[in-house]
Amino acid sequence: MMSVGLSYGEDGSVKMAESASLVHGNLAVLQGLEEGGLAYGLVSRNVAAITYASSTGAIASESVGFPGSQEDVSSRTLTGMEWCRLKSSRVVLVLTSYRGFRISNWNGQEVAYENIFETGRGAYEQRFARGIATVDNVVCVGTSEGNITVLYVPPTGCDVVFSRHLQGHSAPITALCPCTLNQVASSDESGMIIVWSNPVISAESRFVINEPGSFPCQCLCHWRGILVAGFSSGTIRLYNTETGRKTAEIAAHGRSVTALDTAQDSGLLLSVSEDCTASVWRLTEETSPKVTHLCRLSVGDHLLCGGRFCDPLGDTLALAAFDSRAVLTYRRQLQLPHRQPPDHPQT
Repeated sequence: MMSVGLSYGEDGSVKMAESASLVHGNLAVLQGLEEGGLAYGLVSRNVAAITYASSTGAIASESVGFPGSQEDVSSRTLTGMEWCRLKSSRVVLVLTSYRGFRISNWNGQEVAYENIFETGRGAYEQRFARGIATVDNVVCVGTSEGNITVLYVPPTGCDVVFSRHLQGHSAPITALCPCTLNQVASSDESGMIIVWSNPVISAESRFVINEPGSFPCQCLCHWRGILVAGFSSGTIRLYNTETGRKTAEIAAHGRSVTALDTAQDSGLLLSVSEDCTASVWRLTEETSPKVTHLCRLSVGDHLLCGGRFCDPLGDTLALAAFDSRAVLTYRRQLQLPHRQPPDHPQT
């Protein structure tokens, strides 16, 4: 049977209003806009730069800031952004910063909820919010204190309700990730990873799948019971979210893994690193999940800080680089194997 290879070719770039900050997971992509359009978002110092691209090629850009005084610019520095699609089908934009976090409508123009941290702490005790995930109709946000705030978001309006704090980490949260059956995974700067069985119902039902003491876990993603974790060592680890068992470990990159994403309809995995490369892998849903390397993209001297698939099959993907206003886009190409000519009989 003839095998088919996989590769991605350059498909242009999307110009953003601002350049990307050096923040892990610094690229958000919102699918499902009118007429097949996409929205791209990244963090740039104290604003979130958003660009809307339609299928006809029309592009519009804007910047969304975090509230605060002009004199207190450092506290308004953003640490992340994410579009969250709730079970109710509502889409909200969540911004995290050194000032707190904010939930607004999908384009950031109408604020539904703000959590502003207390001021007056010393310079070395500054709090921040980091890590965003959605499960059911709740939004989870991590903090530098190791806590996770759980908030119920209604289908419409601004009546966002605080539900609970999840407490289990002793180091600052680095990433959050929704899993199956209303699970949420969280990681921190000590390398610890926790899977919360159902934060919507209980804050007590959890299990640790990676003990603290290793390299910081910088990013997480999930596909059909497989949790993928990227570490500052360049290592990627796979875990079974039902048993907590580690099923694979890969020396994937030469420097820190800065972003992970999965194409939910195909099982493709995208990993992005500070080593100026991105790799595409295939996850296999078996008793012991496996991962296969498919291709690698090199972007020259661009230090990559974000990457996302732009459709459920993973046919297109986008990459963001530190201090660059261009989001690089790539499209999947089929590679047919070279066929040998048939042998001709001797005459």
